[in-house]
Amino acid sequence: MPAAAGQQASKTASTMTVAAQAQENQMRKMLTLFREESAKCENWKSKYIADSLFVLGSGAYGSVFQVTTRLYNSKQKLTKNRQMYHPNFISTMASQRRVRPEMQEKLKDPNRDTSLLDIVAIKYEILQQTHLEDGATRFFLFLRREFIVLDALWRKSFRIMHGFPAVFDFDYVGDKGQFGVNSKYRNIFTYLNIEGEEVKFFTDVHNRNLENVTKISYMSMELVGPSIDDIRYFYEPWFSEVGMRTFFNVRTAFMLADQILCRLLVLHRSGFVHHDIKPDNIALGNGRAMNVVYLLDFGFAKQVSNNRPPEWMGSRKFISIDTYSGAKTNYAQDIESWFYLVISFLYDDLPWTDDHLTDLLGDQADENARWNLVSQMKKTWWGDPSEATSLSETFKMIAGLHSKEIPDIKQIMEQLHKRTRDLRAVMRSQDDAQTLNFELANNQSALFKGYMSIRKVLLQIFKLPNIGDNAYLCDAEFRSLLETREEKNLPQFEWDPKNYHWEWDDDHHRLWHQDGAAKIDANNAEDVQSFKNQHSSYGRIDALRSLLVMDRSSRVERPDEISYVFDRESGLLRPKASGMRRLGQPPVPFHANLSATRDYEGDWSTI
Repeated sequence: MPAAAGQQASKTASTMTVAAQAQENQMRKMLTLFREESAKCENWKSKYIADSLFVLGSGAYGSVFQVTTRLYNSKQKLTKNRQMYHPNFISTMASQRRVRPEMQEKLKDPNRDTSLLDIVAIKYEILQQTHLEDGATRFFLFLRREFIVLDALWRKSFRIMHGFPAVFDFDYVGDKGQFGVNSKYRNIFTYLNIEGEEVKFFTDVHNRNLENVTKISYMSMELVGPSIDDIRYFYEPWFSEVGMRTFFNVRTAFMLADQILCRLLVLHRSGFVHHDIKPDNIALGNGRAMNVVYLLDFGFAKQVSNNRPPEWMGSRKFISIDTYSGAKTNYAQDIESWFYLVISFLYDDLPWTDDHLTDLLGDQADENARWNLVSQMKKTWWGDPSEATSLSETFKMIAGLHSKEIPDIKQIMEQLHKRTRDLRAVMRSQDDAQTLNFELANNQSALFKGYMSIRKVLLQIFKLPNIGDNAYLCDAEFRSLLETREEKNLPQFEWDPKNYHWEWDDDHHRLWHQDGAAKIDANNAEDVQSFKNQHSSYGRIDALRSLLVMDRSSRVERPDEISYVFDRESGLLRPKASGMRRLGQPPVPFHANLSATRDYEGDWSTI
């Protein structure tokens, strides 16, 4: 029996290797195609230096490049503080910020490292002929949606777009004769607009430069730093050595959680729901903006409306219950996903991760069974707390890991869950989209106070300078939380949001390594300081920036974090376009009417 099991494991590993190689070959083919076609495009070459094109890694649509933009004029002498953008970028930024292009000083952003903004990120999307023939273009044209969403956000809320990437350009490359859209397909060339409605691509008011449309599109945007997924992957080998999953300390997890919640508040007040909250879509800034947390990838974002969406989108691990069930778009869906994300920061072992599902359902369970069981498990977290056994076990596990740093972490997590559940319930009780938006815009409403209430729980462990100036946070309730911690002599940590550094694994001395090899001596102060200088963003920004160019092809796939669109018409889960780890991956059969799922009736504590 052991020999048979070994042969089966070897066969599985071999199959995975072949599949990975096929994906790698497909990725290189796509990269080569984009490189070659962009190098032939005069419009592209007028804005970007083709020789500077450099592959950073994967994205949801394809590989992400960085590229140096062309300056105003190669003969023009630049002053020390002059911004180095292409003129088209200047006009776009000026339009978004509602100033004249010649007002250079008004375009500078104190929250961004402007010395790096001449190097931009390029995301591209290549539509294949089969997508046209299948009439399924709406499940792949997400790059244009992302540009439209970000451009709309910047134009509407430019003064508060802290932690949102700036977008500069959207266009097409490729010969129209070879990559143009045949006129016979124009009526079925559709995509999902920002309301989540299927519209004809060639008649929608948001489409520009239609005469230049090809099957190869690209978007240029601000180049941000490493994602949380990059950082998690960087530390994963050290945690694996001691048989643990990755986690960050409480201070870092709460700093991240607070900034992400603030990004969601801005997004929600602009009328959009993100729908794809996960570590891969959260990143740090570049240079002096390393402490800024960015929200990325708005290809799934939708405006709230009173209509049920024709399909649902998201990853199995972080998708909300209402999104999966096809309910109307509501801000509560992002808040629920945000809570799952915070739990994964503290210990990446949610009860519905793939390992646990395999134990419960076996290796051969189809996607329908997996998604349905995950939905059932998540529902217990938002009902009667006394029945949420797996939630209680999760809090106990987090307390076991983090009680040395924060002795009352279990009580804090219970407070956080209660306030998140309350905000989620208030949002879900509001059925009208217009009323929901009106309430959220009001700083005295229960909705707005719900966000602030959650922030108070996160921020009570910090000593924040000038917190008294924030009337929405520093009220009697928050002061009471701080006084209680002081009376009980519970720890509070200094956090100056304008001057701090990330401590991804501080207090986890057994996991520290020097130069990726031998463990350091945690009792040796000199070794510890040397490690912190090398790996903290405060001491060595380049150490985190280097994560951008890591070889991702060797990463272990996390199937439960792949983003999907569910095509109700064909009953297929379609992986979101063609990221490097998803290239060549076919749609997954998802039989919505198949009774292959059994209700889980066992003890939740065994998960």
